[in-house]
This record gives sequence, C-alpha cells and structure tokens, in this order.
Amino acid sequence: MSDPAPAKDKAAKKSPIMLIAIVAVVAAAAAGGGAYFFLAKKGPAVVPEKKLSEHGLVKFEPFIVNLADEGNQRFLKASIQLVVDTPKEAAEFEEKPVLSMGARSAIVDLLTEQTSEHLATPEGKAKLREEMKEKVSKSLKEIEVVDVLFSDFVIQY
Repeated sequence: MSDPAPAKDKAAKKSPIMLIAIVAVVAAAAAGGGAYFFLAKKGPAVVPEKKLSEHGLVKFEPFIVNLADEGNQRFLKASIQLVVDTPKEAAEFEEKPVLSMGARSAIVDLLTEQTSEHLATPEGKAKLREEMKEKVSKSLKEIEVVDVLFSDFVIQY
C-alpha cells in the first residue's frame, strides 16, 4: 500500500512556487497598469501644433551684410524666410510694404551685430534664429514669427 503523505509533500512544495509565480505576474501587471496610468496624458486635450505647411511663409531677397568682426571685413549672404501663423498674415506683407520693410530692418540690425566666429557654429545659427524670431515679432507687434528658415547662409572669409 502506498503512503499518501509523499503526494501531499509534493503538492505542498509546488504551491509556494506557484503562489510566488502568480504574485509576480499580478505585480508585473499592476506595475504596467500604474505606469500607463501615470504616463498617459490625462486632463484637457492638448491642441496639436499646426503642420509647417499650414503656416504662412514670408520670403525676402537675400541679405548681404557686413559682420561685426574686428579688423577684418567679413560678409554674410543669407536667404531668410519667416514662418508666420497663417497664410493670411503672410499675404499682409504683400499688401502692407511697411511690414516687410520693418521686418527687413530688424533682420539687418540683428545680422550686423553678429561675428563670423559666432555664426560659423551650429549653436550660433540656432541662437540667431531664436533672436530673429523674437526681434522681428517685436517689431511687427500684431504678427508673431513662428519660425525662421535659412535657405542660404554663406560667410565670406
């Protein structure tokens, strides 16, 4: 006759392992759910940013300016476009030349303050782009510049 005790011992040994496995699966599921809960965007819906193609573009003739290098005459030739919020705002530049000239004046003022050493670095161009957005937006008052695009940027050494 066989003894039922060894069967109970095997079942008793398996149950803690099974219990640990179940607890681990439940803990992993809870951690995943908690991470999703905290990382998921909750609250008011965020309005997605416009695509670049939905904005207006203001084009200028290329700028050729003297840079502020000491002792050396350095020149910059840059083709610059301003991205404004709507195509209607871009059309205003055509309708009101004073807007175009005001923006162009602010750009020339800013460019002539730069040095070739500063503009030769990616950080320098990025800083110039940000400064230009702020300065031109400030000069236009009612139109905000969303971005500044450089299609040509050549420094004469």
